[in-house]
Amino acid sequence: MSKMKICDFIDKVGDGIHGTPKYDDEGTYFFINGNNLVNGKIEITNETLKISDLEYERIKRPINNNTLLLSINGTLGKIAVYNGEKVALGKSVCFINVKEQVNKYFIKYILSTKEFQKYIQLVSHGSTIKNLSPSQVADYEFNCCNYEYQDKIAFLLKSLDEKIDNNNKINEELESMAKTIYDYWFLQFEFPNEEGKPYKSSGGKMVWNEELKRKIPEGWGKGYLRDILNLHTDTISKKQIKKTDLYTPIDCLPKKKMCFYDEALIEEAQSSLIKYRKRDILLGAMRVYFHRVCIAPSDGITRTTTFVLRPKHDKNLGFSYQTINRNDSIDYATKNSIGTQQPYAVWENNLEDFYFAMPPLELMIKYSERVENSIKLIIKNTKEIKELTSLRDFILPLLMNGQVGFRELALVED
Repeated sequence: MSKMKICDFIDKVGDGIHGTPKYDDEGTYFFINGNNLVNGKIEITNETLKISDLEYERIKRPINNNTLLLSINGTLGKIAVYNGEKVALGKSVCFINVKEQVNKYFIKYILSTKEFQKYIQLVSHGSTIKNLSPSQVADYEFNCCNYEYQDKIAFLLKSLDEKIDNNNKINEELESMAKTIYDYWFLQFEFPNEEGKPYKSSGGKMVWNEELKRKIPEGWGKGYLRDILNLHTDTISKKQIKKTDLYTPIDCLPKKKMCFYDEALIEEAQSSLIKYRKRDILLGAMRVYFHRVCIAPSDGITRTTTFVLRPKHDKNLGFSYQTINRNDSIDYATKNSIGTQQPYAVWENNLEDFYFAMPPLELMIKYSERVENSIKLIIKNTKEIKELTSLRDFILPLLMNGQVGFRELALVED
């Protein structure tokens, strides 16, 4: 292996526009910054602003199918592979055009190593907001192998990433289907009647509820989150924690981020921690508007800024999860949060008072049973994602440092 720099493998490097473009709600190009680079991809959200074709032509950068994107302002080192998306770049995005004969995924994984991430933290400048220049990215030096080995490294790591991505997509589809059924049954009141037909559209009796100020199905009433969920505060001190208790960071269900902590982060905790159990419902209470809700795929530990919730009825997990996960539930928690800089939700005499049209228990359980297999598969996929991610992160430095040779990589030749 020989020492080489990123600049030896690229045709061009630069960043996006330094300034504010002219936005256009009817535009066809999205104006992205570093926060749009998520898990190796460009993520467009409802908050991503658009620009017109004319404005794009004014500020466009020479990106192509061999381009990688890297965040270089604020949060440094987030990477995405450009795949022809209609985007224009802001100043916090660095574009890296990899040479045609070079495997762009090999360079992507070089930029994913801990060594590169440490390097950019070291050379970046700025006290409050960190900044990195494109030239500093190009100057990064690393041990490099030949092209054949580069392709094998890229193939192996990309295969793991594709499996992780596939599991995430399956989980998103399962979550979407479960939510669609919930909305159909409990918001549109089209749950199956005794004949298996949609209740409301088949003439099911609707009655006025004075407390809710609306019509709801006969036999329903006004319910509160406290009627279906209990808050658990099984605290534990740092000294009581065993390594077997720890659970490393994972993705939330469906795809939001929830704060699970590894050993190093546990040490940084300033207050008590909370133990949770597999299949508990976890809600990120700090800045609750981030909408971080999940069903725990394993026992673990989190901070006291996470609500640990358990259904009052052990067969009512699916309904309970979807109800706390509703947008209006999160909006209610947000409006009633306390604190200014880092507002957080309060459960007692607050979020527990969120009310909704509450169906009979047997219908809630019927829904929960309907989606139970989806929940089990999501948990299985999530645990597999964690294992695959750990495997990828473990072998990445071994591959890049030449500690794994051709014989060990023989499995990727097919």
